[in-house]
Amino acid sequence: MQMTTSPFALLLVAYIHVNGDGINVNDALCEAAVNQPGDLILLQVEKAIGLNATSKKAEVDDGVNVSGWMPLVRIPLFSVILMVAHGWLFRPWKSLFLVLIPVVLAAVPADLEGVSDNRDRQFVLAKTFSVAIILEFGTAVCVAYAPQQAAWPLSGFVYRCCAYLKGYHWPWMFLYLGLCANILEAVLLDLANQNYSNVAAGLLLIASTPLPGTWLFQYPMEMIQKHGMTRQADLQGQDATEDEVRARVSDWHIALMEHKGSSAPFGDLCCRLPVSWVWLYTSWNGCVLFKSLDEKLVALLLAPLLESFRIRYVQQRHGVALNPWEHLYWLQARTFSLWLWTAFQGPFHQVLATHMISTPTDWFHLTTEGADRAHRFWGAFNLVGTFLHVIWYWHRVYQLSRGEEKGLEAAAETADG
Repeated sequence: MQMTTSPFALLLVAYIHVNGDGINVNDALCEAAVNQPGDLILLQVEKAIGLNATSKKAEVDDGVNVSGWMPLVRIPLFSVILMVAHGWLFRPWKSLFLVLIPVVLAAVPADLEGVSDNRDRQFVLAKTFSVAIILEFGTAVCVAYAPQQAAWPLSGFVYRCCAYLKGYHWPWMFLYLGLCANILEAVLLDLANQNYSNVAAGLLLIASTPLPGTWLFQYPMEMIQKHGMTRQADLQGQDATEDEVRARVSDWHIALMEHKGSSAPFGDLCCRLPVSWVWLYTSWNGCVLFKSLDEKLVALLLAPLLESFRIRYVQQRHGVALNPWEHLYWLQARTFSLWLWTAFQGPFHQVLATHMISTPTDWFHLTTEGADRAHRFWGAFNLVGTFLHVIWYWHRVYQLSRGEEKGLEAAAETADG
């Protein structure tokens, strides 16, 4: 006996197909027509499709469609979460994160078992391990330069291990090379996507990244006093001469910060990155991630900027002299935010991929050609900006080095006279 399908069943199948994700309406019609080619059934299917389209249009007209305003909620919310985690958890409790970072890192491979895309899984693994290593090392340097009481409750063996990093130059070079390697990793990704303007912008960012130590120049004493550069941890409580201070003030250093309710200050990793460098990095990184730049990645770019501004604002309210054209705390906030995101990317990959999928193409309703054009225009903008920044940066380095030489020459002439 031949089985027949009821009109109600066919209508239900067609309705499900139309409302499913990525299902073509014509597929539903063809399937219904093959299984039951009656005119009545096709009329019912067509009517159901028409009603469904009308209801969806009514939702959009009434403002019920949430795809437009949800990014405006998710981006600030995720940014605030990252800022709170950095400012109130990571900064005063770095000794605990020395243990937490390896523990989370060990659980990442198991958390990523649910990721079906092997390339995506490998990228997340590589990014997670590289960021975790840099953050672990930077946190250890912060613990080493802070008082032993600040490492509570791990002020014993853990602090003694970290103390071996104190007083050497190679830990700063390791962090500097880690930052450059992180940029170079994204440059290679851009190179594979043939966005050559943004590739050049990334290389120019590496060329203008401040070096640790005083190899290129020494800051003049007037600038050191004006911007409070003696707040470095290795200069605290020491009666150093001006020449010793100038020889030890570095763009990479640890600053001791006081915390309410604690008698021992904690250490923060600081890097004197120009404001222009930080903004250009943010724009360049956003261009690298253009095709996957959803709400969570936008928040990941904005949170370190906002956190750096917040810390500087709090310090200026307490009378701390800072250079307004530098972002001292951006690098630490950026590294921690990136680690926190990669740590949660594994166990919540499927949830985040499902509920945070809008990209600039969706926001601005770009076609494929329009998205490619915007991507390349953004890369060209970054190239122009980084090119101008490199010229300014190395001119500044030259001026500072010439100022040092002029100062030495003037001192020598005074001694001869």
